[in-house]
Amino acid sequence: MLKKDQELKNTGKNSEDIFESWVQKQDGYLYRFEDFYDAKKKGKVANRKPSDYLVTLSGSTFMAEVKSTTKNTFSFSNIQPEQWRNAIKITRADGEYYFFIHLLALNEWFRVPARRIIDSAKKSINIKELSEYKLELVL
Repeated sequence: MLKKDQELKNTGKNSEDIFESWVQKQDGYLYRFEDFYDAKKKGKVANRKPSDYLVTLSGSTFMAEVKSTTKNTFSFSNIQPEQWRNAIKITRADGEYYFFIHLLALNEWFRVPARRIIDSAKKSINIKELSEYKLELVL
């Protein structure tokens, strides 16, 4: 379990670093869209982005949004409006868009198709529902 001070520091950057290493270890390609954090470091204004990454892995190209949470659920309120819009547009065009959810408390990863979240009548997804999307990130 994470300590309170660790919970407050969940910027998601550590999870993104792990994700990038995982893709690169598999000889995958990833293009990282500049986010607000990156732009601020450079003294720039960031444009809205469709996701964190454009990824090609094992012959499949998809959009990837990496999210982390300190809880055993993932609240859909953590998805930015621009990410929602793009996830809907891409999946309607039969493209692939995935949310890679990192449950920090358990150090577990899940690869959830955007369609699963878009079609949900709920406002979150819990650990039990996530289990079918579990992903082994071997670094």
